[in-house]
Amino acid sequence: MRTTRTSCAMHYLGAGTLDTRLADTLDDALKENIYLGVGECVKDLDGGYGGSWIARYVRTVPCTEPHLYQVYANFDVPYQDGDPSIIPDQEYIDKVSRNGCDDRFWDAIDEVPGVEYEIAYLPPSSQAWNSDRETTCLVGLPGGTRLKKSIVSG
Repeated sequence: MRTTRTSCAMHYLGAGTLDTRLADTLDDALKENIYLGVGECVKDLDGGYGGSWIARYVRTVPCTEPHLYQVYANFDVPYQDGDPSIIPDQEYIDKVSRNGCDDRFWDAIDEVPGVEYEIAYLPPSSQAWNSDRETTCLVGLPGGTRLKKSIVSG
């Protein structure tokens, strides 16, 4: 019987000498975007273009702290033409992600009359399509105005 052995390693890139356990240096607020849940508040997003963001890691904060966005929906982008063997291009993924976030918006937030909102989304990439088809929808206020509380229903 053959046994397979896997070894994992981590490398510290910080300044100076590490004088604590490496595990103690991990930041629980820094999440890969595929692990964001509805209701979580996101401090910032970097790398956006046209409402779609290519941020892979984001920093979450309690919704009582200033933040730019809050997650209001997650959904899987449907297969193009219903065919799981087709790997869609990024244009298709972005269009379906944008429309899906728009469709879910008003049912997901506690709307305040007279307030404008900004929608952003984190779509999957066509390169990672076979392992990740999920889009994350976020809501914020225009012009980088920070939220100071939750605005997502429920």
